[in-house]
Amino acid sequence: MILKNSIKQLFRTPIRTLAMFLLVMVSTALFILELLLFWWNQRDTVEFEDSFTTIGTVEQIPDSVEEQAMWNNSKDSYSYSLQKKYQKWIKDSVLDFDGANYLLEPKKRPYFISVYPGLAEKVWEQWGGHSTSTVAEIVPNETKPVDSIQVHVTKVLSGNVELEGYDIYISDPFNREPDTMEAGKTYIVQLGGMDLYEGAQEALESGTLYPETAPMWMEEIGSSQYTIDDEPIGKEAGTILFDEVTDGFYETERGKIWRYLSEHDRTKDAFSSLQVRPVENTNQLMAFHTKKAAIIDGHDFSEAEYKTGADVCLISAQFAELMGMKVGDTISLPLLYALYGAAPSQNFAADGSGFVPSELNADFEPYQIFDNDKYKIVGIYEMKALEDSAFGLAPYEVIVPYSSVTGDWSNNIITDGPMSIGTTVFQIPNGTIDQFKKAWEKQGIDGLKITFYDGGYSSFQNAIKDRKMMSYILLLGGGIATLVILALFGHLQIIRQRNRIFIERALGMSKNKCRKSILSGMYLIMAGGVAAGGILSFLLTDSVMERAESKSMFDTTFSSGMAEVAAFASPLSASQKGRCILAGCLIVAAGAFLMHNLYVNQVLKGEPVELMEKEE
Repeated sequence: MILKNSIKQLFRTPIRTLAMFLLVMVSTALFILELLLFWWNQRDTVEFEDSFTTIGTVEQIPDSVEEQAMWNNSKDSYSYSLQKKYQKWIKDSVLDFDGANYLLEPKKRPYFISVYPGLAEKVWEQWGGHSTSTVAEIVPNETKPVDSIQVHVTKVLSGNVELEGYDIYISDPFNREPDTMEAGKTYIVQLGGMDLYEGAQEALESGTLYPETAPMWMEEIGSSQYTIDDEPIGKEAGTILFDEVTDGFYETERGKIWRYLSEHDRTKDAFSSLQVRPVENTNQLMAFHTKKAAIIDGHDFSEAEYKTGADVCLISAQFAELMGMKVGDTISLPLLYALYGAAPSQNFAADGSGFVPSELNADFEPYQIFDNDKYKIVGIYEMKALEDSAFGLAPYEVIVPYSSVTGDWSNNIITDGPMSIGTTVFQIPNGTIDQFKKAWEKQGIDGLKITFYDGGYSSFQNAIKDRKMMSYILLLGGGIATLVILALFGHLQIIRQRNRIFIERALGMSKNKCRKSILSGMYLIMAGGVAAGGILSFLLTDSVMERAESKSMFDTTFSSGMAEVAAFASPLSASQKGRCILAGCLIVAAGAFLMHNLYVNQVLKGEPVELMEKEE
């Protein structure tokens, strides 16, 4: 009965009731559309921002550049080269300061070398490689300093076995006062120089071998070991150039060193070197950050894999093709060396050749494997073009989560150097470069060059802020308009109905029944208007979204092309639209319920006689 009377009261003013129904419907539809656009905009701007990362690289500036002289016996003169000089290497700890707000902390990171069985043979076969390092026993044909001396090769222990039985010239080319060898004695040496002059291989095959004008050089045996605190303990151990071979020599301490070297072909070991790069995020690698490298099969590491240190890896397309591997296969990575001096791409060429490690530590003993796990291949990446800078990747580089390497490599460091682009990077939140620079300048530290790479985010930063602000303004405007209409409906149907409330109260109706009498009909009209608004918004959504999608999110006329992002990258799904429409309807309905109840409560506070005293 109460509901029936309430509806009758509304239809005594049918035009006003219809107008209010239509206003509620339209305002609800507009509010829902603005809510949909806001939701869509927020989702896509977040995705847009997440597609960028801001990486900083750190490079220590040399204190000076000096000319370094090196004697060359073959030219009987010095050759000169420029060398960077540092008084001391700046520790990465200086980058830990208030205001930095790192997402990825800066630290000098190593890469590792794993001697991978079978790789050398594949590379050897593909590139037609040959040994450039030979361990051999020789007998000098004369007694003289080894600035250039003819010797007979009596035995090749490793390397170029073709040399055995030949007379060749050898030298200690970079020593102005070389040691003397005595004729008839047997010495053991490590020789290099197969590619020392053009036509060397042809000369070897014809029997001419190495003439006095182009001798093989003797390679010093030493250690390049560093401590975890950057101390070059390998240099303090000295070097070995040659030793005399006597009875029982190979059982002595020096003999054991040569025996170890003779059991390894140093060149093949270098070609067997698989570079293993541990990362906290693949975007810290400049090749991935600058989009020069991308995963073409499988997937990148997940957050869980980074966090738990899962034994998973990414391999290069070149390595996968060479070794016949695919996503899902496992690969064993016995880690032997740690290198801090540069990025792998700066040490290894496109053919897989490159850095030849110092195989002995400061005690002239072979390094021991510090970590040996089997990794599952979860992705294969490809470089657009190989390059030998810190922005590239080595041809056979394997990428693993940093926390997956649990072994202690502090006793296996074979190269070190100051902080550089290839070793020291960090990540900060997008849009905070200026704040970082201000905080860094306060530290007053000279000697470091910090360079930022944000993929063009800075160019779009203001547009992103403007778009976010506009979406808030539109949503707020729609919300206010809807509230005004609800307030108007409440004023017309409640505030201006005091006489009706007085009569009902005078007839003995309780306040609760009066509230139901006033609101039940209104709620029915409101519910119909809100529902109709929801349906209208659903019908208009696609056309509104299409118009919005046709607009460019940002003006990229003068951008570098790094960011390829449209206004709305992907449409909302049907379930997302449904949730948004339902949320909009509930918000409008809840607003009406609260507002109109407040109106009724305000009116019902007074006694019936007080209602008559107030003007409508």
